[in-house]
Amino acid sequence: MLQRLFIALFILFVSNLTVYSQSIFVPYRVGDKFGIANEKGEIKIKPAYDFVRVCDMNNYFTCYKTTGDSYTSSLIYKDKVIIKDQQYFSYYPYNDIVVAVSHTDIKTGSFYTFGNELSHIYNNKGERILPGDYEYVDVLTDFDPKNESNEVLIDAYDLDEKYSVYVFDKKLNKVKQQLLDKIEVDEIDANSVHWDKEMFIRTKAKGKNPILYTIKLTDKGYEMTQEEIQPRSQRDDMFWGNDVAVPDFGEDRMPAVATITQEEFMQQIDKRHDHDAFQKPDMLKFKSEKLDATYQCLIKQNGKTGLKLVREDNIILAAKYDEIYKSEFAGHNYTGYVMRNDGKYGLYIYPFGGPASIIEPVYTMMPWLEEFNYGKEGFHLISLYDEKGNLHHYANQQGKEYYRVK
Repeated sequence: MLQRLFIALFILFVSNLTVYSQSIFVPYRVGDKFGIANEKGEIKIKPAYDFVRVCDMNNYFTCYKTTGDSYTSSLIYKDKVIIKDQQYFSYYPYNDIVVAVSHTDIKTGSFYTFGNELSHIYNNKGERILPGDYEYVDVLTDFDPKNESNEVLIDAYDLDEKYSVYVFDKKLNKVKQQLLDKIEVDEIDANSVHWDKEMFIRTKAKGKNPILYTIKLTDKGYEMTQEEIQPRSQRDDMFWGNDVAVPDFGEDRMPAVATITQEEFMQQIDKRHDHDAFQKPDMLKFKSEKLDATYQCLIKQNGKTGLKLVREDNIILAAKYDEIYKSEFAGHNYTGYVMRNDGKYGLYIYPFGGPASIIEPVYTMMPWLEEFNYGKEGFHLISLYDEKGNLHHYANQQGKEYYRVK
């Protein structure tokens, strides 16, 4: 009995050790070329790319080689090139499935750029798992946000704008079931996928009542039901007698407005992306923004600057910096600030719903939060930009830079 208990505990220990010791990979620049290294800076893929874009999922990288206005792209997963030298402008990995998107001369929709687009579907080994050409593909990861299931739900519009839904078995590497096959859709509601594990698809009405399909994730897997939607009278679609009165608070109940005695301005940093040139790195842009004295104000002491949240009466950055810049770190659900002091830069990172993190000035270039808790708790991937706002290289939260001259 004790021997079995010991074995079970050992297996649990090894499993947890595996989870927390997963390798982290980062873009590494040598001279003018980028490759891939581990978090220690040991190069695993030789620098041969003009630019590397970090995908939203950890350890996936879109790598570009450019010649004039033309380019090829490769997708790297960890330390393996899984799709090599193709004409895709970008890759979107979701739960071990990759959607690869290219420009096309065929008239299609525009979802990522301002031009016509064509999508293909791969697994994370770089193998095409569905042979078709698609106008748009989505992998519904909210059904399985922790990527624990062997099955994944994929929906796609083909080039005729017909809609299909597939259940793909990642372990068997094949479509297990096709729930919908090339139907015309009027509306898709996936708002309750995350909480209720169900989505709704309503077909177009063409001389008959539309059909409402409901796809649910149950203990038995993905299941679909359907029902015919009965027509409703015009009165059913209108609200009668439901006018809502807006209360008049009056001057005595209106929130107090802080009196601004002096206008203050702060530099705002934005990262700009050219949606018609994915092969070009994003750039940082700067603009001056007036502070709302109701919420925040700068504090000055001995020639240094800090920041105070007025309503909370809380000094979040002590007056010890030469300059403070505001940033939203767009697309990452994080807001914060960049602090400059004595020629070095740091970060104040506030994740919505979580405690703030401060990286005191350690960077010689302007930092931008690329990914928070990248691959593991406490590891933050930072991109660094030169004085013109051009991406130069990457670093971690301790100031370790993934760059060398040669």
